[in-house]
Amino acid sequence: MSAEEKQLNAWNRKKRSKESFEVLLVDSMYYRWLPEFLSELAVQGLEDIVDKSPIKDPNGITNPFLIELYVQQSKYLWTVLLRVFKKPLGKSCISDNRKTSNARGAFLSHSDHQESSPAQLFSTTQQLTLITTLTLSTHTGTRVEFISNWFENVCLLNDNADTDDQLGFILTRSLILSAVATDVDLANSVKFVTPTGHRVR
Repeated sequence: MSAEEKQLNAWNRKKRSKESFEVLLVDSMYYRWLPEFLSELAVQGLEDIVDKSPIKDPNGITNPFLIELYVQQSKYLWTVLLRVFKKPLGKSCISDNRKTSNARGAFLSHSDHQESSPAQLFSTTQQLTLITTLTLSTHTGTRVEFISNWFENVCLLNDNADTDDQLGFILTRSLILSAVATDVDLANSVKFVTPTGHRVR
């Protein structure tokens, strides 16, 4: 039995569940949703089918067992996309590829649209506006809850923004200092925090 036939047989034997994939409920959460989706694809052996690199192009497959493996994986991925793409953009990409059930095409089209969507810029601008209006003085919960919520919003902005538009350490510290200015002890603690070399996420 060839290695390619073994791959096909292994795929057919393994049990997998579409329920393990998180639904994309809001398009602005795409960049937060994507890493977990890709991780689950890898767990279920589907990472190659959505790889954009030319070496993973299915048109270059010639081995009959690998062709059949791609067909089976594509069928399964199609059912996964039907589960996770509930918003208009996702549904449109599915509709465009419905005649051939081209799961790879639908996923990559959705990815391209997300990367070029003006909605992403709008969402990032909205997120920054929200961050600048959050203040400890108007928060009704605890300090820990406020700090957690504030940084969660920073993480959302950085997930959605282009690399050049993500909040760096200096700006993030300046914004949080403004947000907690009414709490002198907390503001002093933040003031002397030093950068770690990692972005907020």
